[in-house]
Amino acid sequence: MMIGLVGVLVLVVTGYFWYEQFVASHPKEPPHPATVSKPPPPAPATPVPAPAEAGAAAEANQAAPVREAVQPPPAPKKHPPPAALDPSLQFRTFVDHLKVAVRIGPPTRLIVNDLSYRPGDVIDPKLGVVFVGVDTETNELIFQDPTGAVVRRLF
Repeated sequence: MMIGLVGVLVLVVTGYFWYEQFVASHPKEPPHPATVSKPPPPAPATPVPAPAEAGAAAEANQAAPVREAVQPPPAPKKHPPPAALDPSLQFRTFVDHLKVAVRIGPPTRLIVNDLSYRPGDVIDPKLGVVFVGVDTETNELIFQDPTGAVVRRLF
């Protein structure tokens, strides 16, 4: 009798946790809105020449080819390159306090807190700091934030 009660209790507790884990924690997706089909585009209008004389009736049955003036797309506007942005204090402080090791070679790696980063990897998601690369001539690490500001640091 006691084994039966323990078995029922185990099933109830397991069922409750299963329900909480898989059913209650995942909200149902909202239904997709009904898609409305777009009406087909109107057919291009072809002018029908009016016959001036009865003898021109045969010519009126044949539509003259319509030539539309095709305009080239407008030339893209050239924007001047953005001015160099000043990095924020948080960004500078973050880069200055990094404890790094650098591995130069194919591929270049930056090691921060036992984590390895390649150029283009996000180092700090909160600030959005990206490791851009290494300048081997000046021995500098290059970092960039989401605003486009760049910080260089000697290694």
